[in-house]
Amino acid sequence: MTDDLKDQARLVVKAMPRVMRHLFALDEDDPAGKLSVAQLRVCAVLAEGPLPMSNLSRDLGMSLSAMTQIADRLERADFVQRVRDEDDRRVRVLQLTPSAERVMRERNERHVQRVMALLSSLPLEARENVIRALSMMDDAVSDASRESSADAAGRR
Repeated sequence: MTDDLKDQARLVVKAMPRVMRHLFALDEDDPAGKLSVAQLRVCAVLAEGPLPMSNLSRDLGMSLSAMTQIADRLERADFVQRVRDEDDRRVRVLQLTPSAERVMRERNERHVQRVMALLSSLPLEARENVIRALSMMDDAVSDASRESSADAAGRR
């Protein structure tokens, strides 16, 4: 059983980068193409909503000083702005600018179109299996993140 699981893990490790490169490739005319990978990751997280830089640095596994440098560059490129947190005026959060929100929405739509093309090439049952498996993996990642956060809180 362990060897089967390891073989399956190897298949996932081999397939995921190719699939991800295909789905998330930058188009030549994509305004996000001028961003570094780290900057793009920050924008992708911020597309879900504004966050304090401390949360961003923790979520993306980078130091606060590195996050500050990225935020400065994104601010100069008019992709993010620093605003006061609605709940705690002492806290500054990063949020996408309206033009960056549009860029990220359009980028997401291109990704959806690529996924549709891939899924349409699969038989219906295979499509349903892929969706079910990815949903279960997403749930497992969420569970692991919650456990990691709880462990970190317990060490403080």
